[in-house]
Amino acid sequence: MNMNSEFRPKSWRRLLIVAMAAVAVIVMSAVAGAWLYRRTMTQGTKSGAEAGTTYYCPMHPSYKSDKPGNCPICSMKLVPLEVPAPPVPRRPRVSLRPREPLLRTR
Repeated sequence: MNMNSEFRPKSWRRLLIVAMAAVAVIVMSAVAGAWLYRRTMTQGTKSGAEAGTTYYCPMHPSYKSDKPGNCPICSMKLVPLEVPAPPVPRRPRVSLRPREPLLRTR
């Protein structure tokens, strides 16, 4: 019985140290994640010129400029060239009817 009373405090100390280390790792991970999130959010907000926006003339699509302004040919206002969004992949539909194929695309 004397051994059990001596063993218990050491195991509680060890458990407390492990728990404190785990809490410290979790807190440091949360702080690092918040810092990285804020850093990426502030870097992502660039103006059109910094982001590499190309401007073109609606009447003369062959004329392109990296700065907003007017077309030198017709003096129309240049508009930003929009990059088309990537196509959204179609999800296959699943049918449970016995006469239809099990997997088909739309």
